[in-house]
Amino acid sequence: HVEIRTHQSPDVKPYVKPIEIRWVFVQLPPTLKKCKAWLEKMSERFVKGLAEYGIRVNVKRKGELMEKRKDILNINHKIKYILLKYYFTLVLAQHALELLETQGVKALKTFLQELKHRDTKSAQMFLKQAEVKELERLLASTDVEHPKLEKLVELLKRLKDKKVIVFSQYRHQVEVIVEKLRAEGIDARVFMGKRHGFTAKKQNQVIEQFRNDVFKVLVSTSIGEEGLDIPGVDVVVFYEPVPNEIRAIQRRGRAGRFDKGEVYIMITKGTRDEAFFWVAMRKEKRMVHTVSKMQNSERPQQKKPQSSITDFL
Repeated sequence: HVEIRTHQSPDVKPYVKPIEIRWVFVQLPPTLKKCKAWLEKMSERFVKGLAEYGIRVNVKRKGELMEKRKDILNINHKIKYILLKYYFTLVLAQHALELLETQGVKALKTFLQELKHRDTKSAQMFLKQAEVKELERLLASTDVEHPKLEKLVELLKRLKDKKVIVFSQYRHQVEVIVEKLRAEGIDARVFMGKRHGFTAKKQNQVIEQFRNDVFKVLVSTSIGEEGLDIPGVDVVVFYEPVPNEIRAIQRRGRAGRFDKGEVYIMITKGTRDEAFFWVAMRKEKRMVHTVSKMQNSERPQQKKPQSSITDFL
């Protein structure tokens, strides 16, 4: 038997608090746009190289890109090993582009430094590309960071009396964010999973301090999205949108548990931030529609529930 409930369902609505969702838009500065152009040019060349052998890749669809590995492995010819090198180099270029667009310079520099210690053919090929040499030159000559950092500081200073969780996709960026916030006089703490050396004891200690208002801003990786007894907060900030409807719902759900909540989603215009946001929204809408159809097929007389997406679109 299938049942579905949304924030608008009559038997749910009295027990949930409203959540107001706001978008925070920023623009990439000129230097980062140049870096972006180099990575896009490089990606385009490898896409064309793969297409010459019948492997067509749409880099705008991350899931589809990751699935292409299977197609290459199914090729019954030694050319597949060359194509795999092309493919993984393209994956690295797209990851670098994602870091640049959604995270910032420090995250990208860290990634490039890590690649220099990887003993793989794709990493070596990636680092030898002329575009990557230009990228490194640009990064070395700039002290510009991603505009999201300044915008986040501005936002949190305005919300200084509220309890906030900032979610960021990458461990290195969580550390960059906390360093920046502390430099601006905002008492923020890191929260990560055990695989990043954050023991269960340390996790519990940080959560307890957060619960007791020792500090007001918790900056978390995806570990904070589910399964942990993190107290309800006033505000949730997405440092970047996530292209997964379940994770987006879980992040939003940390706000508004005991009182009206606010959610801020930081989006860099003209980048995959925008694409990831709408992907998650479409998936959530499709999920609600699918489960509603299952329920309605069992109980055709029941009125179709209203999607929670209408709350903020």
